[in-house]
Amino acid sequence: MREGRPACVVQTLRLIAAHATLMFHATDEDAMRRILCIFLLLLPHHVLAAGTLRDAVERAWERQPAAQARPARAEEFTAKQEAARAAFPEPPSLRLGNRNDRLTGNDGVREWEAEIALPLWLPGEQGRQNAIVNAERDQYDT
Repeated sequence: MREGRPACVVQTLRLIAAHATLMFHATDEDAMRRILCIFLLLLPHHVLAAGTLRDAVERAWERQPAAQARPARAEEFTAKQEAARAAFPEPPSLRLGNRNDRLTGNDGVREWEAEIALPLWLPGEQGRQNAIVNAERDQYDT
């Protein structure tokens, strides 16, 4: 076996050489080398670069969408955890409003409104939200 090539690739090459000999009736070594060169050119480079089956599986997994989405999912779970630990379930808000009748009759009706909204967690809601986020993270990690 040549240094640097996995045993499965060498066995595959031997099988192809044997089948090529039967198919093309190639008896001379030069014809066999041409067939093997064509085969090697057709193989993807990541197959030849993999040292072991484990390396090949890890490289294949890195190309999967689920593996590529892992960092984004981790950020999502971190953001959900921070939101569940926040003082308010939603951000506080401030609203100012003005109504009058200048366009319709100008009778002097004026109204000003100011509103401050501070959403509060219901009793036990924050704990349940934390539990949901932890369960989602555990389910994704398995």
